[in-house]
Amino acid sequence: MQEDKKNLPNFAVVEPGICRGAAPTAAGLKRLKDLGVKLVIDLRIEKKGQAEEEAAVKALGLKRVRIPLGAEAPTEKQVAQFLALLKNAKSEPVFVHCQHGADRTGAMVGIWRVTQSKWGFAQTYTEMRKYGFKTYLKDLKGAVEKRATKK
Repeated sequence: MQEDKKNLPNFAVVEPGICRGAAPTAAGLKRLKDLGVKLVIDLRIEKKGQAEEEAAVKALGLKRVRIPLGAEAPTEKQVAQFLALLKNAKSEPVFVHCQHGADRTGAMVGIWRVTQSKWGFAQTYTEMRKYGFKTYLKDLKGAVEKRATKK
């Protein structure tokens, strides 16, 4: 288990077929494959680690999609793409990550929670904070809150 924390930092199961975490190591990607993950969604805007992850994913026969996000709110197009990818998670299990698995991952999983899992904002934000979401990231927080109030 300690090895998993090193290779899959900040890892958690969101719901069956959907996992989240920080940028995985090559060993972490292998573990994800062993867990049944078929698709890796990378939310990092940074270039660091991209080529290595792409090569490891390809070598394992997994799919990888990048939806580069910064600290600003995701666009409607980015949200739509993300939600569409997660809709198939039962047949094509997904791992979502950014660099630390806290802020961008927290916001996008939060959007999934309020729009698809029908969680309220308070419950969703509590989960976001549990995985390290920073309170000063108002745009990312607002993107989740806005969708929670659309119900």
